[in-house]
Amino acid sequence: MDCLEGMNKIPDSSVDLILCDLPYGTTRNKWDEIIPFDSLWFQYRRVIKEHGAIVLFADGLFTAKLILSAVDIWRYNLIWDKQRGCDFLNANVKPLKSHEDICVFYKKKACLQ
Repeated sequence: MDCLEGMNKIPDSSVDLILCDLPYGTTRNKWDEIIPFDSLWFQYRRVIKEHGAIVLFADGLFTAKLILSAVDIWRYNLIWDKQRGCDFLNANVKPLKSHEDICVFYKKKACLQ
């Protein structure tokens, strides 16, 4: 089932936290296609509670696109320091990835404790 179809089954304003590692669109794999932001944010805004948080993992250019797709509710980024580099298949082209962005969005101040 497509995630956007599945979210149609979730009642309005019923979710405290959305925590998701979306596809970044950095490969040619079918599963890595970026979900259309307009449809995604429509569903996220519909299901999240007034003081709920939307926390999304991102990287590189996808981070910028993600923030710009909902700049009105973007609050800040955190950095996930991975301790070990990854993306070995591209090691001859670029340095190993050692961190990822964690983008935090909310409408009204969320309780993130």
